[in-house]
Formats: sequence, structure tokens, C-alpha cells
Amino acid sequence: DAFDVQSRIESVAAQNGISVMELRNFIESKGMAWDEYNAQIEKTIKQEKLYSRIFANAIEPFDTAQVRAYYDANPNEFKRANRIMVTRYDGPDQESLKRIQAAPMSVIDGVNTTRETLESKAQDQRLQYYLDQTPVGSFTPIIQGTKGARMYLVEEKDDIEVLPFERVQNAIAKHLEDERREEIIRNYFEKLKARANIVVLRRP
Repeated sequence: DAFDVQSRIESVAAQNGISVMELRNFIESKGMAWDEYNAQIEKTIKQEKLYSRIFANAIEPFDTAQVRAYYDANPNEFKRANRIMVTRYDGPDQESLKRIQAAPMSVIDGVNTTRETLESKAQDQRLQYYLDQTPVGSFTPIIQGTKGARMYLVEEKDDIEVLPFERVQNAIAKHLEDERREEIIRNYFEKLKARANIVVLRRP
């Protein structure tokens, strides 16, 4: 209802340290009508309520043996390079770096490049995640900062270690739970389709 929508909007504003009016001004500055934003919030809440009903008593926690079995079966997912050789790209905005991604050999005004070696222990968690997930020869996602945008081209990974089970146990459990949720949702809607009386009015 309207109270749910208003409460969610107030929560979004509070999480970003702004007032509801400031949130509204921001939304409208991006070209979205405030009523459209409210409708989007309402749809999200309805979806959450539906999923909570679907998942009620349907998901049991994974025990340690199941999590360990996944860890043992997928060792490559838990390798980390302690040293990563990269080329760092610093640009005035995201668009300039996207042009580099589209044409890596191009020279873009305002974009500076620096070759460096990064130690995993010295990086913040978000950057380290990007570096871990980016294959050699590929660009990391673009990171927007207060003074511009930055991304990295991963050139080489060295000093590889396998993260111990205890450090990734919770992350694996969450991954397995997310997969099970997706399966439950998929099965729920397949059952609805099987019970529905579907009439095809027009084929594409």
C-alpha cells in the first residue's frame, strides 16, 4: 500500500544521507517522473512479498559438508593472486574510459596510463574483488571517483594462492542459497504455467 511505498522511499533517502525531497529532485533530474519512480518501488515491494511467500519454509540452510563439497569441486574459483601487474587508466569521466575499452590501442585526450604492480593486501575490498574476477588481458569495471574515473587492464597475475576454506565458507553458502532461490522461483512459475489455461491470441 501507499504506506509501504513511502516507508521504502524514506529508507532509500536515509541510506544515501539525503532528504526525500532531495531524492525526488535527483530522480527527476535523471529524466524519470516521480510517479514512475513510486510505481517502480511499488513493483519491487510486491515482488519481494511474493518471493517471501514462495521461499517460506522452502530453503533449509546448507550444512558444512555441502559447502565443503562445493569448495573441493571448484578449486579455481578460490584462487587469488597476491601480485597483479596492471595498466591503470585515469580519465575525466566514464565515457572516456569506455572508448578505451572499445578500442584499447586508441589515445584519448585526458586519459593517463600508468603501469604498476598491485599487492592484494594493500587494496581495498572492492578493487580486490574486481581484480580477482577479471581475467588476464581484460579490463576491470570502471570505478567512479570524486576526481574522475579509473579502470585497470590486468596484464599478469603472480604468486597464486588458494584461499582457505574458512575464509570463503560463508560466501559459498550464500552462493548456493542464491542458486537454490533461483531454482525455486523457476519451478514455481513453471508450475503456474502448467496449471494455467493459456490461449494464444497472436503468434509473433
